[in-house]
Amino acid sequence: MREATRSDIGQLMGWFETADATTRWAGPNFAFPFTRESFLRDLKWPAVHSYCLVNDEDTMVGFGQFYEKFGRNHLARIAVDPQARGHGHGVALVRGLAASAGELFPGRDTSLYVYLDNAAAIRCYRRAGFEDAAAPDEGESYKSCLFMILPAAGH
Repeated sequence: MREATRSDIGQLMGWFETADATTRWAGPNFAFPFTRESFLRDLKWPAVHSYCLVNDEDTMVGFGQFYEKFGRNHLARIAVDPQARGHGHGVALVRGLAASAGELFPGRDTSLYVYLDNAAAIRCYRRAGFEDAAAPDEGESYKSCLFMILPAAGH
């Protein structure tokens, strides 16, 4: 894991070729089609902590973000390079994001949302130790999502 840089953005943009893929990754408020400028704006770059999972050649194979929400470290916009899926990178990415968030903000649980019909992501998050939890009421845009929590170490 390493912090993402602006030079990673072009590769990340290439992972999302349709409006549906973009929405499933980043939610309904992320613009599509996007430009580099709109992509960075919608990522809330650099205000939100952005990290990459990289391979031995320092090539990005995963990306994700975290920020404080509900008094937790909240993971968002988690993705694995479509060409690298099926090799365990998702679990490594999610565990790495949770660990990085825990280093910056210790003692907090980690949370995330995932669309209910995204079975592969739900399996990944469960393998990484996340559990289904009661969702905070955030309105209609989250009704089709599952809320999950990874308890902080020692909880």
